[in-house]
Amino acid sequence: MIDDLPKLLLLLPALLVFACSSPDGGTGTQKHVVLIQGAGKLGGCGIGELDERSSGPEIATVGSDGRVHVCRQEDGGWTAEVVDEVPGEQIQLALGPVGPKGLAALVSVGVEQGGEDDGGSGIAWMLWREQGLWQRRVLLRDSALLHAAAVGDVDSGAPGNEVVLAGFTRRVHLVTLGLAGPESRVIGSLPGNAKGLALGLGGILVACDDGSLVRFERPGKGSQGETWNSEVLVRHEQPLARLSAVDDRALYCGNDGVLRLWRAGASAELYRSSDRLRGAVFVGEGRNDRGNAWAFASAGYDHTVRLHSEPPSPTNMTALADTDKLHHLAAGEIDGEPVLVSCGYSGNLVLTRPFQ
Repeated sequence: MIDDLPKLLLLLPALLVFACSSPDGGTGTQKHVVLIQGAGKLGGCGIGELDERSSGPEIATVGSDGRVHVCRQEDGGWTAEVVDEVPGEQIQLALGPVGPKGLAALVSVGVEQGGEDDGGSGIAWMLWREQGLWQRRVLLRDSALLHAAAVGDVDSGAPGNEVVLAGFTRRVHLVTLGLAGPESRVIGSLPGNAKGLALGLGGILVACDDGSLVRFERPGKGSQGETWNSEVLVRHEQPLARLSAVDDRALYCGNDGVLRLWRAGASAELYRSSDRLRGAVFVGEGRNDRGNAWAFASAGYDHTVRLHSEPPSPTNMTALADTDKLHHLAAGEIDGEPVLVSCGYSGNLVLTRPFQ
């Protein structure tokens, strides 16, 4: 059983930091919408249901100053609020329903105190909104930085979705949220520090800074508590950083600036950037000028978000140019259309409708 802190009601009013709507006061459906501007380095972002005040999904981001921002649609535009501020830098987040009650939650990972490079213990927070107030609790403390999180149903023996966490202790943690609170167990070890997590290929995928793409497979029935089976699918010369997965495919990238697709037991190069990549996501269907479907998107230190088509002849195009390095990219659907959300060193959180 991990440290089960009581719920913390955040009594301070949420701080309005930036509101954005379309220039003509319409529905805010222009191609790019700056949701937050100049908020310091933003580490991670995501799309999901968090706030009962809006009918559609929210967009969230976390940053180096420990602030947690949640953006929701309101009056034809977007409103951004700082819903919490924790003592340590936050690196990435995951959104989704958690536990037997399907609690609409935001899971944020980083360091407990100070900055990412200061050392010290890692931490995973869970935030949710209940009875009109944002609430927070600790999901896990670890002896080093927690860098990656995912939410999904990976344990058939527990009701609802679980939270998967990993970081610089080179361990993968599975957290279940029962009626008595969160419980954590280590399900395996890694060959390098964890930089990204995704659920797919029949289990859990981890991108490591030794260049390894690792898969943990679900254990058999009745094996709760046992170490999961794991294998290194592929190892590259430079660190991996971000990944996502859909069905039997995984998309991943890293410090060598290469976006790769893993499918049918092999890895194919889709794109090579001039700098590090920090985003790799699947997107909805759109068409390029050759009639090929845009299937993937990337983001990186070259300040750009790019769309990429399927192999065997992948092409790419710029979907967004930011003013500084991009640190994360998320994909989802808002108002029935595919969207991308990016963030990074500029402190800008930008919503992009890539197929407009």
